Amino acid sequence: MRSRHVAGMASFVVLLAAADSHFGEGRLTGLVLANGFPVPGVAVSARHDSDEVRVVTDSAGRFVMFALEPGEWVLSVRRLGYLPYVDSLQVGEGDAGTIVQLTPAVTEVDTVRVIARGTVADRLADFRDHERRARAFGGRVYDRDALHHADEAKLTDFLNRIPGVKVSQLNPIERTVSFARCPNPNPFDLAGRDTVRVFVDGVRVHWEPMEVLSTLSVADVEALEVYQGMSQLPPEVGDGCSAIFVWTRRGPGKRGKSP
Repeated sequence: MRSRHVAGMASFVVLLAAADSHFGEGRLTGLVLANGFPVPGVAVSARHDSDEVRVVTDSAGRFVMFALEPGEWVLSVRRLGYLPYVDSLQVGEGDAGTIVQLTPAVTEVDTVRVIARGTVADRLADFRDHERRARAFGGRVYDRDALHHADEAKLTDFLNRIPGVKVSQLNPIERTVSFARCPNPNPFDLAGRDTVRVFVDGVRVHWEPMEVLSTLSVADVEALEVYQGMSQLPPEVGDGCSAIFVWTRRGPGKRGKSP
């Protein structure tokens, strides 16, 4: 078995630059979260046939794998104190991204019940909930049809096409999102990052929401809720001035499987 090891990710920028030299091969970037916070020092491996790639998340919970052959890769994420995460990903020529939501391990439990919500009926019921919430609070929901017919491949590009939403490029690797209806409370924060709240599969992202949004493609998303002002915010947002709810196609119950 051929194996490549990456000891750490002290410089995410350096890794991205190195990845550019592998033209025509796939690159997988990812972010490992637990309760909305990044998890550093997580062992991440991916297997495809006889090939295996191993990396460790950096201090911001990020990882990148490059020079991957196109095809199905089995992603495995392990960290002491959390349940193992195993999932299958399709990698093609170019960039692919994923967000891993780790679940804290329960050390003492009498009975474990696993309930999966994966049927079409369940997904439709979930989407009706999104529609009802958006209608009740004045937000806007974009369903699978609207996302599927979009010209944009990246979720951030789709967001930038929504009236009143602006995605700004601060530097070659950092972008921010802001809303026209939200005044900026921080004069030193030109892009208004303090006003936006981001949720992925119902989990609040407490750290650099654009890092999370930038890892997602339009094809990853089942539904998108956008709330552009304080008067529109659902009660679970709690603070801020605007909110984005991303519901992925895998859903919260399908983000990972214990082996």
